[in-house]
Amino acid sequence: GIPLSHIRIVGAYQFDEWFDFSCSQSRESFCVTHGLDAGKPFVLYLGLSAREADKRLPGGYASIVADIRRAFANATDSRVSSIQLVVRPHPNQSSAPVFTETDSRAIISIPQKGVQMLTDADRQLFYDSVFFSACVIAVNTTALIDAAIIGKPGIVLNFEKYSGIQSASYFTRFMDFGSVAVARTPRDLTKELA
Repeated sequence: GIPLSHIRIVGAYQFDEWFDFSCSQSRESFCVTHGLDAGKPFVLYLGLSAREADKRLPGGYASIVADIRRAFANATDSRVSSIQLVVRPHPNQSSAPVFTETDSRAIISIPQKGVQMLTDADRQLFYDSVFFSACVIAVNTTALIDAAIIGKPGIVLNFEKYSGIQSASYFTRFMDFGSVAVARTPRDLTKELA
């Protein structure tokens, strides 16, 4: 065994940077820059890897965004039906295909394609997007941990058709420990948002 005196707890380096970030602009400025109505809340969908979605999800990446948009549109609560949807493409996604199969007038992509977050400006845009959102929604991404550090609640879409991409043990533990709200149906999602 390794002596305890030789062990140091150093944290999770990929998440540590968010503790030192702060907003770079006002919410109103952010919304105007990205075509959002500053008077209404928006939720941020944190995209999963397009390769994963396309391989294991019928309808691919666009079907997830369509499910979210449809849940909003069918909500009986006007607070939910009027929520703006912002999509944050996964960093390894080269484009935002969500617009080809969904109503793009109701969806804003920030940024327009995946960004590896290699620059301070890339990381700042991610931080501001999460910080100014009402909450984040995801199917399977470690960006839920980033959002939790930034202080935003998360909702995991745990619909039956997504089960094939939510089987990683770290992710199921994240849901089981109550770190995020879990929506098993579109109706659950609208209840969580109300």
